[in-house]
Amino acid sequence: MSKGILSQARQAYAKTGKPIPVQLYEMAQLALGPGRITPREYFFFRLYDDDLFDDKSEKSRFIGKAAEYPVSRFVNNTDWYAVSADKLVAQMVFQSLGLPVPGIKAIFHRYRTAGNVRALRNGDDIEAFLRLPNVYPMFAKPITGSHGLGTASLQGYDAQSDEILMPFGKRVRVSDYVNSIRDFPKGFLFLEHLHPHPYLEKICGDRVASCRVIVFLGGAEPEITHVMWKIPAAQSITDHFANPDNLIAPVDKETGEVFPALQGTGLDLVTLDAHPQSGERITGLMLPHWDQVKDLCLTASTAAPGLQLQGWDIALCPEGPVILECNMGGDFCGPQVAFAKGMLTHSLEAALVYRNKAWKRAVLGSIVTRSIAKALPKGAQRKPHAA
Repeated sequence: MSKGILSQARQAYAKTGKPIPVQLYEMAQLALGPGRITPREYFFFRLYDDDLFDDKSEKSRFIGKAAEYPVSRFVNNTDWYAVSADKLVAQMVFQSLGLPVPGIKAIFHRYRTAGNVRALRNGDDIEAFLRLPNVYPMFAKPITGSHGLGTASLQGYDAQSDEILMPFGKRVRVSDYVNSIRDFPKGFLFLEHLHPHPYLEKICGDRVASCRVIVFLGGAEPEITHVMWKIPAAQSITDHFANPDNLIAPVDKETGEVFPALQGTGLDLVTLDAHPQSGERITGLMLPHWDQVKDLCLTASTAAPGLQLQGWDIALCPEGPVILECNMGGDFCGPQVAFAKGMLTHSLEAALVYRNKAWKRAVLGSIVTRSIAKALPKGAQRKPHAA
């Protein structure tokens, strides 16, 4: 057992009194289960803490990273992945349906276009665009990507120093910024800068704090299953929970009421009623435009019927909700951390058990085939069947 796991097991014992051998037994059970929970995820999801679960069997409903792809493949048609994975395609689809999305100011790609939107083909084009003072403020992000990687909030341009102004007083030379994005093979989008609703701006400043709304299309009609509010903190320009400074708060999907926020994960997780920087209260807040948010997600979900499990990121702006993006497969990590409940339903579990058995058969067959091949004399050829 690695030193890291042993150290965490000792911390869990100190917090809960659960003996380390019992923790190890649970880890083994969950690792072999359909959710394929790793020892690291055992602590990440706080599965060592029995007080979080009315029934210990609930722990087997958690989905680990290794099981995410099989679940996503089971519930989603891969033919529809582009609507989620390619942000330009998604933008065009939602815009054509009259759904609210940020306006595109420019697209950087070697050959792709987006109607009458300015197309930037190379580094020189990007530099010329970024030196136009009237295009600011704006938000830049890769056409394909996740976890907020490569994103930037571009606030303005200082012609004297040839620098782009960033949040929190940061600056970057135009040429340096262009060099950081010009090699992204799938291109970049420069989007309209969105402002948060005044209620939310008091809490986390002039940056988007979006809701992740999980929609399931497996029943008679689309259904919202989970909602989390993603809250940026410290000097984060995005609200993604992968940033350890940021917070996530479970939300009542019917009313939009916010429950206490969580910061960190596993043994380092803390519960907060107020934002750590602004001091503004989070618990009990009623998110604005909530009925519009629900209607928007349920309507937008039908634009991609091949994705039965969807995760919508919705910005809550002064004029109403705006779609940021749709994530295929929804989000297993966020809801499981926020609600301390696993997302593995009985139907998904049955599919995963079947898939795991098929995978084991395939692996066994491969091992047997290789063993036979090694046993054959070198240069031996299979004789063709007689006619």
